[in-house]
Amino acid sequence: MAVQYTLRYADAAVSKTLLRLPSGIFERINSMMQELRLEPRGLKTKKLHGLHPPLYELRIHPYRVIYDIDDAKRVIVILGVIHRKDLDKFLRRIS
Repeated sequence: MAVQYTLRYADAAVSKTLLRLPSGIFERINSMMQELRLEPRGLKTKKLHGLHPPLYELRIHPYRVIYDIDDAKRVIVILGVIHRKDLDKFLRRIS
């Protein structure tokens, strides 16, 4: 059996963003984030280049979940749930 990762939010704003989403979108995003616990570098994820430490993106149309992986602690830190139109601005802010 594969060891599961733990999901954590970088701050309270991330969880508040999730709770404000329409229920259908929230359910899709939550379901996909639970799948990340088993396979944080799965087929539906993308490594974002040019960032240090490397960050990852999970696409759930029209949103993106940006996260960091700490393999030593088996933790996935959700940095943001962003509408795709705001992604560039978010990435500039955190880089």
